[in-house]
Amino acid sequence: MQRFMKITDTQDMVEDVMMDVAKAVVSTMGPNGRLALISVGTNKKVTKDGVTVARSIKFEDPFKELINKVITEPAVKTDVECGDGTTTTILLTGELYSLFSKYPGYREQKFIERLGGLLIDELQRMARVVTVGSPELYQMALTSSNGDEELSKVITDIYAQAGGKFPEIELKEGVTRADKVVHSDGLPVKMEFSNPSFSATGNGADTDFERYVPWVIDDNLRSMQPEQAVEFFRKLFDKYNFGKDIEGVVIPVLLIARSIDNSLNSLIMQINNVSPKVKFIGIQTNFGGSVGTLLMQDIAIMLGVPFFKTLSDTLHQDVKACTVPLTVGSRRSVIRPNDSVTKTRITDRAKEIETELSGYEAGDRFSMRAKFNEQRMRSLLGELVTVFVGGETQSEVKERLDRFEDVGKAVKSALVNGILPGVGSAMIT
Repeated sequence: MQRFMKITDTQDMVEDVMMDVAKAVVSTMGPNGRLALISVGTNKKVTKDGVTVARSIKFEDPFKELINKVITEPAVKTDVECGDGTTTTILLTGELYSLFSKYPGYREQKFIERLGGLLIDELQRMARVVTVGSPELYQMALTSSNGDEELSKVITDIYAQAGGKFPEIELKEGVTRADKVVHSDGLPVKMEFSNPSFSATGNGADTDFERYVPWVIDDNLRSMQPEQAVEFFRKLFDKYNFGKDIEGVVIPVLLIARSIDNSLNSLIMQINNVSPKVKFIGIQTNFGGSVGTLLMQDIAIMLGVPFFKTLSDTLHQDVKACTVPLTVGSRRSVIRPNDSVTKTRITDRAKEIETELSGYEAGDRFSMRAKFNEQRMRSLLGELVTVFVGGETQSEVKERLDRFEDVGKAVKSALVNGILPGVGSAMIT
C-alpha cells in the first residue's frame, strides 16, 4: 500500500532531517571541528572532512533519505567544483531553511532571494585574485588540507611548475612514507579500453601504441547481425589492404567511439582470432550529448585523423597509420605529441577555443558552456601529473588521498575564481 503523509508531517520531517544533517556535518567545521566516526563498507573511519561525512549520512526511512539527498546534493556539488566548502554549504542551507521557515510569505521570500543575490555579488567583489606564486594560495591550500604542510607544498608546486597550465592530477597509493610526484610528457585524454582483453596483457593495464590506424567515430557502436558484420569487415579488408608493416608486425586499428557494447566487443575479438592480417581494438570515451561531439573532434585533431559520424563512414575515407605515441589505460589515456606539426595542430585548436571564449557576452562568461570550453582548452594545453601518496600506515595513505583530491580541486578553483579570505587558522598572518 502506498504511503501518504500530511503536509505538517512532511514539514516536521524536513526540519528533523535538516537539523540532523547540519549537526553531523557542521560539527566538523574549522580547525577546532570535531572528528566524526563513519562506516565505509565493513570498515570504520575517523574523519573531519565535511563531504565525507555528508556522503556517509543515510536514513532508513525512504522519505527522510529523499530529503537527505536534496540537502546534501549542493554540498557534494560544491566539493566537486571547488574541493572545499562542503561544511559551509550545509551551514548556509540550514540557515536559509530557518529563514524561509520564519518568513513564509511570498514578498518576504523574494526579498530574501534578492539579498542573497546582492551577497553573492559582494563576495565576488571581495575575492582576491591569486597566481601560482601568491602566498595566499599556499595558505588556502594549508587550510583546506587541515594543516598538512607537505601535502600543500606538493599541490602548489605542481601548479607552479605547470607554467600557467592546468595539469590533470592523478592520485595513487604510494609504497613509502614520502609523497612522489611523476610528470608525464603527454596530454591526458578520457578514454579507455572497451574491454580489458584489448590491452597487451589482457587485464586492462596501460598499453603503448607507436604505429596504428585510429578511427575516431562520434557514435555509440552497437552489435551487428553476423552476416552484416562479415560483409562490413570484408569491405574494410578490401579497402585498406590490411597487412603487416616492414618489421612484420600487424598494425592495429583503434576503434575510438563514444561507447562499444559487449556484444560488439565479443564480435571484434572473434574477428581478431580468425584474421592474421589485422587486429581491431575497442576504445571508448563515454562522452554524451552535443558536448561529446566537440570532445571527440578534439581527439581527432590531437591524432591528426579524419572525424567520422558513424562506423560505416570509415568505408568512404582513407585513414593513414598514425605515429603519435598513445598510451591507453583502464581509466584514462595519454597522447604524447612527438613533432612540431602535431604540437602546432593542438595549439591552434586551443587558440580557436580561446577566441570563442573571448567573444562571449558578460552574462555568458560564467555559464556552463564557458566552463566547459575553458576545461577543453586546458586539457589541450595541460599535462598529466601522477602523485603517489605516502603515509606511515595504509589508513593514513587512504585518508591523505582524500585530502590530496580536495586540495587539488581547491587550488584549481582558487586560480580560476580567486580566494575569499576566511577565518581559518592557516590564513592568519
